Amino acid sequence: MKTRLFLIIGTLIGILLIGATLVNVLLEKDGQAKDVTENITETGIQLSIGSLQGDYSIEIELNKEGPISLPYEALILEGEVSMLMESSEEVVWRKTISPLSKGNIEFNATPGNYKIIISAEEEAKNIKVGIYR
Repeated sequence: MKTRLFLIIGTLIGILLIGATLVNVLLEKDGQAKDVTENITETGIQLSIGSLQGDYSIEIELNKEGPISLPYEALILEGEVSMLMESSEEVVWRKTISPLSKGNIEFNATPGNYKIIISAEEEAKNIKVGIYR
């Protein structure tokens, strides 16, 4: 009787552990980012990511309305990365970043919160991004 009870308890614990692991993997929305350094100031954003698979996002607030242009520089030593600017309603700008990229994030802004999303379908390494206001 005791052996059967221990077997049932062990099976239930195993099922709970497997279930918790699956839920954790399914609910993880931003992917895997390692060795991240973020520096947000009034003049811009400096971001360094050692390795990324999935998405990494930073929220910013913009108070300007109308056309906006934010200069950026990006360096990726390994892999392919996309950079997106997203309002609460839609993606307002998207660019696939080559190993060395410079340009402007340009879109028509409305005051509010925006997400800057760095996305890598496959693992990318040594990502450095600067966005200037």
